[in-house]
Amino acid sequence: MQAMTAYDWPGNVREMINRIRRAVVMCEGRLVCPMDLGLVDGFVAKDVMSLADARNVAERQAIENALQHCRFNMSKAAKTLGVSRVTLYRLLAKYEIGFDDSSMVS
Repeated sequence: MQAMTAYDWPGNVREMINRIRRAVVMCEGRLVCPMDLGLVDGFVAKDVMSLADARNVAERQAIENALQHCRFNMSKAAKTLGVSRVTLYRLLAKYEIGFDDSSMVS
């Protein structure tokens, strides 16, 4: 809350709404922190990424999380992500996500 009240919000309410929506989608923990909002000590983070880059980061993270959650079972991971196995394999190639036998949980 301190970071949000310290920030000037030049984009007004629209900027705040957009930052909160993005933070809710992108945050890794249960709570949204200033870094998730792109605010560090009340200032905007310097590394602004394009929407396409943000989507790629989010998509890659979702794939990696699903794989770990499903213990690298491709069928279960694909179902969790709401895509076909073929699409999951295509996305693995797109993001160059690979794993070896040591990363698989037995």
